[in-house]
Order: sequence, then structure tokens, then C-alpha cells
Amino acid sequence: MLDVGLWSMALAPQKRFSAADGCGQRPGGGGRLFSGRERQVIRLLSEGKTSAEIADRLSISVNTVKNHRRNILHKANCRNTGQLLSKCMALGEI
Repeated sequence: MLDVGLWSMALAPQKRFSAADGCGQRPGGGGRLFSGRERQVIRLLSEGKTSAEIADRLSISVNTVKNHRRNILHKANCRNTGQLLSKCMALGEI
């Protein structure tokens, strides 16, 4: 069984959220870390959509999707999309 607490610490030296807070929750339960649009982008990424497909689906530009992706990775303290999605799946968010 995966120990989510240890796993989160190993991936994020400056832990931004834990299993108790959830992927996309602010530490201490102070509301959501990700905006509604960022959560939409994460969901579509988890479905395997490309930035162009996400842009088309959400009726926004590809550059806007890229900015959302960059902001999401920064907020989650992840280096790449695979790490982000693994973290969110381990925490039961997607």
C-alpha cells in the first residue's frame, strides 16, 4: 500500500499540500489551491488531452492553456504533468 504522506514528502521538498488537504487544497484547509479553470485543465490532462485539445474544448487560446499548466505545476510544486497527475491520483482527486 502506498504511504501517501511519505510519497508526498519525497516528491515535494517544500510540501504544499498533504493527503489531509488534498490535491488542489490550500494547506490548513483555507480553500482551494487551484482555480476552477485550473481544475478543469487538470481533469482534461488526466484524460490525455493535449494543450490544443484543451484550448478547443474550453474555448481559450493554447497560450492560455500553457499558462494554466505552468501555474498549476508551480502551485503543486511538481516538475512535470506526469508528477502532478500521479500526485493527484494518489490523493484520490482524479
